[in-house]
Amino acid sequence: MNRGDSSNGLSYTAQFALERRLSPHFELGLAANATKGEGYRPRFGVLYLRWYQMPWNGNLPMPVRPMMPYYAW
Repeated sequence: MNRGDSSNGLSYTAQFALERRLSPHFELGLAANATKGEGYRPRFGVLYLRWYQMPWNGNLPMPVRPMMPYYAW
């Protein structure tokens, strides 16, 4: 029979992601994560290049219109 440890402590997780469009076909991105707990500290980061086969500009109409409920139609 194994017994678990019943210690008290503080832990946290912080993460972020950032992307920048380089052209209609390419985006450069960066993501990172850090976790801290008692005896546990994984950290990682990723730098990536995303490629779209079809050009995409991703322009959205501004300002964004709020969604309309179905019953209002």
